Amino acid sequence: MENLTLENGPVEYFRVPGGSSLSPMVMLHEGLGSAVSWGAFPRRLARLTGRDVVSYSRYGYGGSGPCAVPRSKAFLHDEAMRVLPELIDRLRLVRPVLVGHCDGASIGIIHAGSGRADLSGLILLAPHSFIDSATRTRLMALRQSFADGELASRLALYHPDPAGVFRPWSDIWTSEAFQDFDISAYAERIDCPVLVMQGVEDQAGTMAQLDLLQARVPSPVTRIDLEACGHDPHLEMPDAVEGYIAKFLLGMQ
Repeated sequence: MENLTLENGPVEYFRVPGGSSLSPMVMLHEGLGSAVSWGAFPRRLARLTGRDVVSYSRYGYGGSGPCAVPRSKAFLHDEAMRVLPELIDRLRLVRPVLVGHCDGASIGIIHAGSGRADLSGLILLAPHSFIDSATRTRLMALRQSFADGELASRLALYHPDPAGVFRPWSDIWTSEAFQDFDISAYAERIDCPVLVMQGVEDQAGTMAQLDLLQARVPSPVTRIDLEACGHDPHLEMPDAVEGYIAKFLLGMQ
């Protein structure tokens, strides 16, 4: 793991060489994840696709510097339009492919539709463009799991301060001010090929999330509905997910 000092402090990251000159992939982790919570996924993608893969922890996660507390309602927008462009520039990543999961997918949508992105492609796993009924139910379940200690124990595997990760994130997602979260306008301005995947049994979002993207994104969209899969496709069905990603990337070359 390496550290890169950006405007708002240090972020931890690692880069897996893919062995080719193809555009790199940048991993955008979920709301409670980190650079390492992807598990073997980044390394497997590098081997399979021949592309460099960069994974980093956002501020407040893993070994990166602290995030602003309390979180702003625009925290995903800040990441997408300030931190991520700075990281891409500093690491000299030319026309990367973004791979986002959950919150990371939302960040990818905002960045791709910001009008300032130069991407080769966008891969979204269990994306959220708005808050639906499943999202609200999942948030309440996570709050209870953290209070019971189970979720805190799991987060301690990736973060030195589990409460410092969970509480600011949970507080903003469940706040009244955040319930009108809607980034569909950004989806309408995406100008690169998009691959969207979601488990049919996703506990955190309904398939209406993919319906919206398929209807609103003007660029070519490849949609994969994963049967017998929940919120973490890359962990639950790694071989299938990696195969879909490899096929999508081959089609871009």
